[in-house]
This record gives sequence, structure tokens and C-alpha cells, in this order.
Amino acid sequence: MKFKGLYLIFFIICSCSKLKEVENNTLDFSVLKSIEIPINADVQYEHSQIQLVGEDEFVGLDRNFSKLDFFSLKENKFLFSTQLESEGPNRIYPVSSFCYHNKDSIFLFSLDASSFQLINQEGEVMNSFRMVDNQYPSKLFNDITGSDSQFFPFSITQNGNFYIPFSYNNQSKELIINTVPNSYLDGFNDRKTFYSAPLISKFDFETLEFSQFSGRWPEIYDQKNAPNNPFNTFCLNTDTEDLLINFYNSSEVFSVKEDEFFNVESNSAKGDVTLFDIENKKGYSTEEELDAFNNDEGYVNLIYDKYQNVYYRIFKSSTHNSEENVHKMKANWFLIAFTPEFEVLGEVEFPASIYNFLHILPTQDGLLISKESAWSTENNEEKYEFDLVKINF
Repeated sequence: MKFKGLYLIFFIICSCSKLKEVENNTLDFSVLKSIEIPINADVQYEHSQIQLVGEDEFVGLDRNFSKLDFFSLKENKFLFSTQLESEGPNRIYPVSSFCYHNKDSIFLFSLDASSFQLINQEGEVMNSFRMVDNQYPSKLFNDITGSDSQFFPFSITQNGNFYIPFSYNNQSKELIINTVPNSYLDGFNDRKTFYSAPLISKFDFETLEFSQFSGRWPEIYDQKNAPNNPFNTFCLNTDTEDLLINFYNSSEVFSVKEDEFFNVESNSAKGDVTLFDIENKKGYSTEEELDAFNNDEGYVNLIYDKYQNVYYRIFKSSTHNSEENVHKMKANWFLIAFTPEFEVLGEVEFPASIYNFLHILPTQDGLLISKESAWSTENNEEKYEFDLVKINF
């Protein structure tokens, strides 16, 4: 299937062009306190994704060791691990990402198996949902270029590289996930298929079907020379029931509720990006695509803070002019704060090579920003560290 070739794209996501000059207000931040959780030598961890459990705990997905690790922020200590079994009655497929709802409902997604699994905190499998031979509705399929009507759910988190989680809407009892169309076009031509398809779908547990396909691509993706990134992040505002889609390569975000694009651009966007000819039927070299993925500027994360009723869009600068090969996690990065009405409140610069800007958790007291990164200059392997940060509006 054409989709198999998409696994290579995990290492080659690229970016696009800057639309206009902007002058967001310059904000600053205060570190309210630093959190240090001692880690014993026998506790191994490398989390691709973290999530708060209430206000006092968080859980991390360790894909390397197939487990979920639970920590107390209140007591500053490691609590326990839930081992994800690979055999037996509680066999769990290789996990790409997760979503914690409560101790009896933890959703796991496997890209390899194209499946959701529902487990409890003990690692017992409560239910499994295999998702194969997914077909777009006929009226939708007719508008997608080069598609055989088949699509695939898509979510992956990988430490320092990819952060494309899925969400669970407790009010509608639906999972929300990226979807990617299958394409019969050759080479980079298949991007025409991706960029003419909707981005997000909802999985209904009652019907066990995907529904409410939504999202459109910005105009820059509808060009002969366009970005190479069919995978984007989104976040759900449960108060307004709005889904915002964040495009790595565009200054715009898309509101599903408003069915409209809104410009939320960084002051530091310079347009230092790589474009690819999507009419090219042969493709590009891995080196070209990796260079774009690692060094292009891009909007790498989007977060909704329910306590402040504010969104945060994370932008990382280009590193093309660096003297040495710089990993994306060592780039300069910025946080753009904006309201649900898409009013940009301002932008704040954070120091490079200290924080993991893919792991930011809004709390009642401020933003918890992880320092757990292999590329951090201050990473201490004997401690799990956060800074609790307040953005000064």
C-alpha cells in the first residue's frame, strides 16, 4: 500500500514560507519554582509524551521500554510503572501515542497495528479496536486528488522528533485523530493527495466508525512548490468545542468550528524554509528531506491553557546558518499567546537548549515546562526536572 512509504516521512518533515511582517508584543516569563524528582538508578525512562493526571501527578509514555510511568508532583517522587505486555491475554500492540482519561480508561494508539486499545492503570486490556480498510464517504472522496478512497488514522510521539498525539472528548465520547489518505500517485506527486484531503476525524465508540472529517489546508499547500508535511498537530478547547489545527509550515491555524484560517505568526519567522516540487514523480533524496526537517523553521506545537483561556503556539527558528549540525531541540524557540478570538497577546522568547518545548503542561499555577531532553545543556539524568513558568501578559 502507498501508505507504507509514509513511514519514511517521519524523518523528513519540512516547512514553508512567511506571509508578512508581524510585530507581536514582546512578553517575558518568570520561573515560579523548579521541580526536581529524584530518579533511582533502576528506573529507566525516555518519554515520548507526558500528560497530567489531575493536578498532582503526571504520566509518561516510554516507547522504548513499553511502559507508562507515573510521578507525583506534590511529593516529588516516582510512583509506579504500568508495564505494557507484548504477549498473553493483555497483549498490547507497539504503542505510538496515548491519552489518559482516568485510571480505568487509558487509550493507546498503535500506528503499526492501526488500532486503538483501551486499558486500565494495571495494564489490563479492556477493549481493542482494529481500524483497517477505512473508506472515506463517497461525497468526500470525490474531492481528493489521486485517492483510492482509503485512509489511515495517524498519531505518533517520538522523543525529540515527533509530537502528534490524539485526543479524547469526554463530552461526545469520541477520539479525535489525524487521518491520512492512501494515494496511487508516484513520488512527491502523492502530496497532492494529502493536501486535498481533510486532516482530522472522530472515532465513534458506538458505531465503531470514523465520522466528521474536518480541516482544510492553507493556500501555500496548494502550489506547485509546497511544503512536505502531511502531519500536523491540533488541540481541543472543550469549553468552546473548537478544534484548532496547527500547521508546521504555515503562519495560519485553522478553526474547525469557524471553518476559517487565522494568522498567528511569530516575530522571528524569516521564511528560511524548504519547498518541494509536488509534481515531481521521482521524489527527493533522504539527505535533502532530513536537512529540511532538522533545520527549517516551523510551528512545532499548539497548546490550550484552560486555566488562562489562552492558546500557546510554539515556534522554533531555522538553524540552516549554524556552523555545525544542530538538532531541532537545540534551536531558539518562542511562545506566541493568543485568545480563543484569535487576538495575539504577545510573544516570549525562551532560552535554547534547556527546555523540551514539545512537553509543556498547563496547570492552575502556571506552565510546567520539561527539562527532560537529550539535547538539553542542563539535563540531569538523576532527576526529572520541570520549571513552573508564568507568562507575564
